Amino acid sequence: MRLLRFCALLLVSAILATGCGDGGRGRPFGIMAIGSPALQRGAPMPERFSCEGDNISPPLGWTGIPDHAGSLAVVLTDLDAATPPFFHWVLLNLPTSVESMEEGEVPPGAVQGEASSGSIGYVGPCPPAGETHRYAVTVYALSRMLDVTPGVTATEAAAQIRATAIDEAILEVTYSR
Repeated sequence: MRLLRFCALLLVSAILATGCGDGGRGRPFGIMAIGSPALQRGAPMPERFSCEGDNISPPLGWTGIPDHAGSLAVVLTDLDAATPPFFHWVLLNLPTSVESMEEGEVPPGAVQGEASSGSIGYVGPCPPAGETHRYAVTVYALSRMLDVTPGVTATEAAAQIRATAIDEAILEVTYSR
């Protein structure tokens, strides 16, 4: 059922992305959409994707990438961390042809940055015991490929994303321990 809802979201987004409001010159700003067959907007993230589970990235898909985008970035941020922003995953330089990722997948050519914990790659949600935190999975359309190497700090990656972002889509979930 979740997969069916995810496919419906992508289909509606694709329909909206084809020429609405732009005279057919390309996709308008602000119509990107992100979804997941494993995550529901506003709902708890399954334990499998957390520090208590397999600590593996969830499957994701997106639509509405602007025609003039040069690359994509995917970022997982803890919105309720004691010292925000707390980055759990920074994935950069995804080709714009990539429209989805399976769980645990890092597309060829993508660069993984350093999470706020100091680890490179995906670090699943792990709030303090007894707390519920909100997490944002954001896909960014960037104007160009970034000048980064594996292990780039989250702070440096965030600065480059801010400087080159032309659109974004956010999927917010929660996780409790």
